[in-house]
Amino acid sequence: MIAAGGGGDAVAAAMIAACRSSEPANILTYSWDRLLIDPVPGPRDPSSFEGLEKAGRYNYQVLPKSVTKPPSRSTLPRLATELPATLWLIDPRRGAVGLSEQIRELLGLLDTDAIEVVDVGGDILASKPEHTAHGALADTLVLAGIGAVEADIKVLLAGLGLDGESSTEYLSSRIKEIGSENSFYVGREAVEDFRHVFEWHPSEVTGLLWAAAMGARGIAEIRSAGLRVLLEDESTRIEIAVAQDIILNNPLVTAVADTRSLIEAEAALRLIGCPSEIDFERMKASRNRRATPLDKPAAHSLASRARSLTRPKRAQGVDFLTIRRLFEMLQTEQFTYPDFHEQLREAGVREYRPPLWVLNHPAWPEVQFT
Repeated sequence: MIAAGGGGDAVAAAMIAACRSSEPANILTYSWDRLLIDPVPGPRDPSSFEGLEKAGRYNYQVLPKSVTKPPSRSTLPRLATELPATLWLIDPRRGAVGLSEQIRELLGLLDTDAIEVVDVGGDILASKPEHTAHGALADTLVLAGIGAVEADIKVLLAGLGLDGESSTEYLSSRIKEIGSENSFYVGREAVEDFRHVFEWHPSEVTGLLWAAAMGARGIAEIRSAGLRVLLEDESTRIEIAVAQDIILNNPLVTAVADTRSLIEAEAALRLIGCPSEIDFERMKASRNRRATPLDKPAAHSLASRARSLTRPKRAQGVDFLTIRRLFEMLQTEQFTYPDFHEQLREAGVREYRPPLWVLNHPAWPEVQFT
Protein backbone atom coordinates (compact mmCIF):
# COMPACT_ATOMS: atom_id res chain seq x y z
CA MET A 1 0.00 0.00 0.00
CA ILE A 2 1.13 3.56 -0.65
CA ALA A 3 -0.11 6.34 1.64
CA ALA A 4 -0.43 9.27 -0.73
CA GLY A 5 -0.44 12.09 1.80
CA GLY A 6 1.73 11.26 4.81
CA GLY A 7 1.24 9.97 8.33
CA GLY A 8 -2.54 10.36 8.39
CA ASP A 9 -2.94 8.35 5.21
CA ALA A 10 -0.59 5.71 6.64
CA VAL A 11 -2.96 5.28 9.59
CA ALA A 12 -5.88 5.08 7.17
CA ALA A 13 -4.05 2.47 5.09
CA ALA A 14 -3.52 0.34 8.19
CA MET A 15 -7.20 0.72 9.12
CA ILE A 16 -8.35 -0.27 5.64
CA ALA A 17 -6.00 -3.25 5.65
CA ALA A 18 -7.45 -4.33 9.01
CA CYS A 19 -10.93 -4.33 7.45
CA ARG A 20 -9.88 -6.96 4.93
CA SER A 21 -7.11 -9.05 6.48
CA SER A 22 -5.49 -9.99 9.74
CA GLU A 23 -2.05 -9.81 8.10
CA PRO A 24 0.07 -6.68 8.72
CA ALA A 25 0.21 -4.37 5.71
CA ASN A 26 3.33 -3.05 4.03
CA ILE A 27 2.84 0.71 3.72
CA LEU A 28 5.07 3.08 1.76
CA THR A 29 4.50 6.56 3.18
CA TYR A 30 5.79 10.07 3.37
CA SER A 31 7.10 11.40 6.63
CA TRP A 32 5.17 14.64 6.26
CA ASP A 33 3.55 15.93 9.43
CA ARG A 34 1.70 19.11 10.28
CA LEU A 35 3.72 22.00 11.65
CA LEU A 36 2.26 21.48 15.11
CA ILE A 37 4.31 18.23 15.14
CA ASP A 38 7.23 18.91 12.76
CA PRO A 39 8.43 22.53 12.70
CA VAL A 40 10.31 22.00 9.42
CA PRO A 41 8.14 22.52 6.29
CA GLY A 42 7.89 19.73 3.74
CA PRO A 43 8.54 15.99 3.83
CA ARG A 44 11.43 14.33 5.62
CA ASP A 45 13.75 12.00 3.69
CA PRO A 46 16.14 9.25 4.85
CA SER A 47 18.86 11.81 5.65
CA SER A 48 16.51 13.27 8.31
CA PHE A 49 16.52 10.03 10.33
CA GLU A 50 18.79 7.80 12.34
CA GLY A 51 17.98 4.14 12.92
CA LEU A 52 16.23 3.33 9.64
CA GLU A 53 16.76 -0.14 8.19
CA LYS A 54 18.00 -0.01 4.62
CA ALA A 55 16.67 -2.54 2.11
CA GLY A 56 18.00 -2.55 -1.42
CA ARG A 57 19.33 0.59 -3.01
CA TYR A 58 16.42 2.96 -2.51
CA ASN A 59 14.23 1.71 0.34
CA TYR A 60 14.25 2.23 4.08
CA GLN A 61 12.03 0.67 6.72
CA VAL A 62 10.97 2.87 9.62
CA LEU A 63 11.50 1.09 12.94
CA PRO A 64 10.19 1.87 16.42
CA LYS A 65 13.77 2.80 17.38
CA SER A 66 14.14 5.23 14.44
CA VAL A 67 14.52 8.89 15.41
CA THR A 68 14.62 12.16 13.52
CA LYS A 69 17.55 14.52 13.63
CA PRO A 70 16.67 17.86 15.25
CA PRO A 71 14.91 20.09 14.51
CA SER A 72 12.87 17.67 12.36
CA ARG A 73 10.21 15.48 13.94
CA SER A 74 8.13 12.61 12.63
CA THR A 75 5.18 10.56 13.81
CA LEU A 76 6.34 7.52 11.82
CA PRO A 77 8.58 5.86 14.45
CA ARG A 78 5.73 5.87 16.96
CA LEU A 79 3.33 4.65 14.27
CA ALA A 80 5.81 1.86 13.53
CA THR A 81 5.30 0.81 17.15
CA GLU A 82 1.52 1.16 17.31
CA LEU A 83 0.21 0.22 13.87
CA PRO A 84 -0.21 -3.39 12.71
CA ALA A 85 1.92 -2.58 9.66
CA THR A 86 5.44 -2.36 8.30
CA LEU A 87 6.25 1.21 7.32
CA TRP A 88 8.54 2.12 4.43
CA LEU A 89 9.72 5.68 3.87
CA ILE A 90 8.96 7.52 0.63
CA ASP A 91 12.13 9.29 -0.52
CA PRO A 92 11.01 12.40 -2.47
CA ARG A 93 14.52 13.72 -3.13
CA ARG A 94 14.72 12.37 -6.71
CA GLY A 95 11.29 13.51 -7.86
CA ALA A 96 8.84 11.32 -9.75
CA VAL A 97 11.56 9.45 -11.65
CA GLY A 98 13.30 8.46 -8.42
CA LEU A 99 10.02 7.50 -6.76
CA SER A 100 9.22 5.16 -9.67
CA GLU A 101 12.58 3.45 -9.18
CA GLN A 102 11.94 3.13 -5.45
CA ILE A 103 8.49 1.62 -5.99
CA ARG A 104 9.76 -0.89 -8.55
CA GLU A 105 12.49 -1.99 -6.17
CA LEU A 106 10.07 -2.35 -3.25
CA LEU A 107 7.71 -4.47 -5.34
CA GLY A 108 10.63 -6.81 -5.98
CA LEU A 109 11.65 -6.87 -2.33
CA LEU A 110 8.09 -7.74 -1.29
CA ASP A 111 7.58 -10.15 -4.22
CA THR A 112 4.31 -8.58 -5.36
CA ASP A 113 2.96 -6.91 -8.48
CA ALA A 114 -0.05 -5.21 -6.88
CA ILE A 115 -0.24 -1.71 -5.39
CA GLU A 116 -3.04 0.03 -3.53
CA VAL A 117 -2.70 3.79 -3.14
CA VAL A 118 -4.67 5.19 -0.19
CA ASP A 119 -5.95 8.76 -0.13
CA VAL A 120 -8.20 10.20 2.56
CA GLY A 121 -10.33 13.21 1.68
CA GLY A 122 -10.16 12.96 -2.11
CA ASP A 123 -7.48 15.51 -2.99
CA ILE A 124 -5.78 12.93 -5.20
CA LEU A 125 -8.71 13.32 -7.63
CA ALA A 126 -7.65 16.90 -8.48
CA SER A 127 -7.09 17.27 -12.20
CA LYS A 128 -6.61 21.03 -12.46
CA PRO A 129 -4.70 23.61 -10.36
CA GLU A 130 -7.95 25.28 -9.30
CA HIS A 131 -9.11 22.04 -7.71
CA THR A 132 -6.40 22.22 -5.04
CA ALA A 133 -6.63 24.42 -1.96
CA HIS A 134 -3.03 24.44 -0.70
CA GLY A 135 -1.33 22.35 -3.37
CA ALA A 136 -1.18 18.83 -4.73
CA LEU A 137 2.51 18.03 -4.59
CA ALA A 138 2.35 14.96 -2.33
CA ASP A 139 -0.52 13.23 -4.16
CA THR A 140 0.67 14.22 -7.63
CA LEU A 141 4.19 12.97 -7.02
CA VAL A 142 2.78 9.59 -5.95
CA LEU A 143 0.54 9.43 -9.02
CA ALA A 144 3.46 10.29 -11.31
CA GLY A 145 5.63 7.74 -9.52
CA ILE A 146 3.19 4.87 -9.98
CA GLY A 147 2.35 6.03 -13.50
CA ALA A 148 5.67 4.73 -14.77
CA VAL A 149 5.41 1.39 -12.93
CA GLU A 150 3.98 -1.72 -14.55
CA ALA A 151 1.76 -3.27 -11.92
CA ASP A 152 -1.87 -3.81 -10.96
CA ILE A 153 -2.53 -0.45 -9.30
CA LYS A 154 -5.72 0.63 -7.59
CA VAL A 155 -6.52 3.85 -5.71
CA LEU A 156 -8.58 3.54 -2.53
CA LEU A 157 -10.49 6.76 -1.92
CA ALA A 158 -11.55 7.12 1.71
CA GLY A 159 -13.55 9.73 3.58
CA LEU A 160 -14.36 11.77 0.48
CA GLY A 161 -14.83 15.43 1.42
CA LEU A 162 -13.83 15.00 5.07
CA ASP A 163 -10.89 17.39 4.65
CA GLY A 164 -13.27 20.22 3.78
CA GLU A 165 -11.12 21.28 0.84
CA SER A 166 -12.91 19.83 -2.19
CA SER A 167 -16.67 20.08 -2.58
CA THR A 168 -18.65 16.87 -2.45
CA GLU A 169 -20.18 17.86 -5.80
CA TYR A 170 -16.75 18.01 -7.45
CA LEU A 171 -15.62 14.75 -5.88
CA SER A 172 -18.83 13.01 -6.95
CA SER A 173 -18.39 14.27 -10.50
CA ARG A 174 -14.81 12.99 -10.59
CA ILE A 175 -15.89 9.57 -9.32
CA LYS A 176 -18.48 9.39 -12.10
CA GLU A 177 -15.88 10.55 -14.63
CA ILE A 178 -13.20 8.01 -13.74
CA GLY A 179 -15.52 5.25 -12.57
CA SER A 180 -15.38 3.12 -9.46
CA GLU A 181 -14.62 -0.58 -9.69
CA ASN A 182 -16.06 -1.41 -6.31
CA SER A 183 -16.59 -0.01 -2.84
CA PHE A 184 -16.84 -1.14 0.77
CA TYR A 185 -17.29 0.42 4.19
CA VAL A 186 -14.94 0.75 7.14
CA GLY A 187 -16.51 -1.20 9.99
CA ARG A 188 -16.30 -0.46 13.69
CA GLU A 189 -15.08 -3.87 14.80
CA ALA A 190 -12.13 -3.80 12.43
CA VAL A 191 -10.83 -0.39 13.52
CA GLU A 192 -11.85 -0.07 17.17
CA ASP A 193 -8.33 -0.92 18.34
CA PHE A 194 -6.94 2.16 16.53
CA ARG A 195 -8.50 4.40 19.20
CA HIS A 196 -5.20 4.96 21.02
CA VAL A 197 -3.52 6.37 17.89
CA PHE A 198 -5.85 9.37 17.94
CA GLU A 199 -4.88 10.22 21.51
CA TRP A 200 -1.71 11.75 20.08
CA HIS A 201 -1.68 11.70 16.28
CA PRO A 202 -2.76 15.00 14.64
CA SER A 203 -4.49 13.68 11.50
CA GLU A 204 -7.93 15.22 11.34
CA VAL A 205 -9.27 13.53 8.23
CA THR A 206 -8.27 9.98 9.19
CA GLY A 207 -9.51 10.72 12.70
CA LEU A 208 -12.88 11.72 11.27
CA LEU A 209 -12.96 8.54 9.18
CA TRP A 210 -12.33 6.50 12.33
CA ALA A 211 -14.92 8.46 14.35
CA ALA A 212 -17.53 7.94 11.62
CA ALA A 213 -16.75 4.21 11.63
CA MET A 214 -17.28 4.23 15.40
CA GLY A 215 -20.72 5.82 15.02
CA ALA A 216 -20.20 9.59 15.23
CA ARG A 217 -22.83 11.43 13.19
CA GLY A 218 -23.17 15.19 12.79
CA ILE A 219 -21.30 18.37 11.92
CA ALA A 220 -17.60 18.55 12.77
CA GLU A 221 -15.54 21.74 12.69
CA ILE A 222 -11.97 21.27 11.54
CA ARG A 223 -8.70 23.08 10.91
CA SER A 224 -7.66 26.61 11.78
CA ALA A 225 -10.20 28.06 9.32
CA GLY A 226 -13.08 26.28 11.07
CA LEU A 227 -14.31 24.40 8.01
CA ARG A 228 -17.37 22.26 8.67
CA VAL A 229 -17.90 18.73 7.38
CA LEU A 230 -20.65 16.18 7.84
CA LEU A 231 -20.04 12.79 9.44
CA GLU A 232 -22.58 10.34 8.02
CA ASP A 233 -22.84 6.73 6.91
CA GLU A 234 -21.22 7.56 3.56
CA SER A 235 -18.19 8.99 5.37
CA THR A 236 -17.00 5.42 5.95
CA ARG A 237 -17.28 4.39 2.29
CA ILE A 238 -14.11 3.39 0.42
CA GLU A 239 -14.24 3.77 -3.36
CA ILE A 240 -11.82 1.68 -5.45
CA ALA A 241 -10.62 3.19 -8.73
CA VAL A 242 -8.07 2.17 -11.35
CA ALA A 243 -5.01 4.38 -10.94
CA GLN A 244 -4.51 4.95 -14.67
CA ASP A 245 -8.04 6.36 -14.93
CA ILE A 246 -7.03 9.11 -12.48
CA ILE A 247 -3.65 9.66 -14.12
CA LEU A 248 -4.97 9.79 -17.71
CA ASN A 249 -5.03 13.34 -19.16
CA ASN A 250 -4.13 14.79 -15.76
CA PRO A 251 -2.02 17.93 -16.37
CA LEU A 252 -0.71 17.93 -12.80
CA VAL A 253 0.75 14.45 -13.22
CA THR A 254 2.10 15.30 -16.65
CA ALA A 255 3.87 18.34 -15.21
CA VAL A 256 5.90 16.38 -12.67
CA ALA A 257 6.29 13.06 -14.51
CA ASP A 258 9.89 13.67 -15.63
CA THR A 259 11.12 15.49 -12.52
CA ARG A 260 14.27 14.28 -10.82
CA SER A 261 14.14 16.27 -7.59
CA LEU A 262 11.56 17.56 -5.13
CA ILE A 263 12.52 21.15 -5.95
CA GLU A 264 11.99 20.44 -9.64
CA ALA A 265 8.56 18.92 -8.93
CA GLU A 266 7.54 21.98 -6.91
CA ALA A 267 8.66 24.29 -9.70
CA ALA A 268 6.83 22.25 -12.35
CA LEU A 269 3.53 22.59 -10.51
CA ARG A 270 4.02 26.31 -9.91
CA LEU A 271 4.51 26.78 -13.67
CA ILE A 272 1.00 25.49 -14.36
CA GLY A 273 -0.53 27.58 -11.59
CA CYS A 274 -0.68 24.95 -8.86
CA PRO A 275 0.69 26.09 -5.49
CA SER A 276 3.07 23.93 -3.50
CA GLU A 277 1.87 22.90 -0.06
CA ILE A 278 5.46 23.33 1.09
CA ASP A 279 5.18 27.03 0.22
CA PHE A 280 2.02 27.19 2.33
CA GLU A 281 3.87 25.54 5.21
CA ARG A 282 6.83 27.91 4.79
CA MET A 283 4.55 30.93 5.06
CA LYS A 284 2.72 29.47 8.06
CA ALA A 285 6.00 28.57 9.78
CA SER A 286 7.29 32.12 9.34
CA ARG A 287 4.18 33.46 11.12
CA ASN A 288 4.16 30.87 13.88
CA ARG A 289 7.33 31.68 15.77
CA ARG A 290 6.58 30.51 19.28
CA ALA A 291 7.15 32.82 22.18
CA THR A 292 9.00 31.74 25.31
CA PRO A 293 6.72 29.13 26.93
CA LEU A 294 4.73 30.29 29.93
CA ASP A 295 3.83 28.21 32.95
CA LYS A 296 1.38 25.50 31.99
CA PRO A 297 -2.15 25.99 33.35
CA ALA A 298 -3.69 23.25 35.43
CA ALA A 299 -5.59 20.62 33.50
CA HIS A 300 -8.97 21.68 34.92
CA SER A 301 -8.30 25.33 34.01
CA LEU A 302 -7.48 24.35 30.43
CA ALA A 303 -10.64 22.26 30.20
CA SER A 304 -12.77 25.11 31.60
CA ARG A 305 -11.32 27.49 29.04
CA ALA A 306 -12.00 25.00 26.27
CA ARG A 307 -15.61 24.59 27.40
CA SER A 308 -16.17 28.34 27.54
CA LEU A 309 -14.66 28.90 24.10
CA THR A 310 -16.57 26.10 22.37
CA ARG A 311 -19.98 26.43 24.03
CA PRO A 312 -21.30 28.90 21.41
CA LYS A 313 -20.45 26.43 18.66
CA ARG A 314 -23.26 24.09 19.65
CA ALA A 315 -25.79 26.88 19.19
CA GLN A 316 -24.40 27.20 15.66
CA GLY A 317 -25.21 23.56 14.94
CA VAL A 318 -21.73 22.13 15.49
CA ASP A 319 -21.67 18.69 17.11
CA PHE A 320 -17.91 18.15 17.28
CA LEU A 321 -14.60 19.94 16.99
CA THR A 322 -11.46 18.06 16.16
CA ILE A 323 -8.88 18.22 18.93
CA ARG A 324 -6.54 19.91 16.47
CA ARG A 325 -9.17 22.59 15.82
CA LEU A 326 -9.55 23.10 19.57
CA PHE A 327 -5.78 23.31 20.01
CA GLU A 328 -5.56 26.05 17.39
CA MET A 329 -8.58 27.92 18.76
CA LEU A 330 -7.02 28.10 22.21
CA GLN A 331 -3.80 29.47 20.68
CA THR A 332 -1.88 28.03 23.59
CA GLU A 333 1.89 28.24 23.52
CA GLN A 334 2.35 26.34 26.77
CA PHE A 335 1.83 22.90 25.22
CA THR A 336 2.99 20.73 22.43
CA TYR A 337 0.14 18.90 20.71
CA PRO A 338 0.78 15.60 22.56
CA ASP A 339 1.01 17.53 25.87
CA PHE A 340 -2.33 19.15 25.08
CA HIS A 341 -3.90 15.72 24.78
CA GLU A 342 -2.32 14.70 28.07
CA GLN A 343 -3.77 17.71 29.91
CA LEU A 344 -7.26 17.14 28.55
CA ARG A 345 -7.02 13.45 29.44
CA GLU A 346 -5.94 14.37 32.96
CA ALA A 347 -8.89 16.75 33.30
CA GLY A 348 -11.22 13.81 32.71
CA VAL A 349 -13.90 15.90 31.01
CA ARG A 350 -16.72 14.26 29.10
CA GLU A 351 -16.12 16.36 26.00
CA TYR A 352 -12.64 14.92 25.41
CA ARG A 353 -13.19 11.95 23.12
CA PRO A 354 -10.18 11.91 20.80
CA PRO A 355 -9.97 12.65 17.98
CA LEU A 356 -13.00 14.83 18.81
CA TRP A 357 -14.18 17.37 21.36
CA VAL A 358 -17.85 16.43 21.68
CA LEU A 359 -20.39 19.24 22.06
CA ASN A 360 -23.53 17.22 21.34
CA HIS A 361 -23.24 13.89 23.11
CA PRO A 362 -26.22 12.18 21.44
CA ALA A 363 -24.30 12.62 18.16
CA TRP A 364 -21.71 10.17 19.52
CA PRO A 365 -23.43 8.18 22.31
CA GLU A 366 -21.50 7.37 25.45
CA VAL A 367 -22.07 3.66 24.82
CA GLN A 368 -19.26 3.98 22.29
CA PHE A 369 -16.79 4.67 25.11
CA THR A 370 -17.51 1.85 27.51
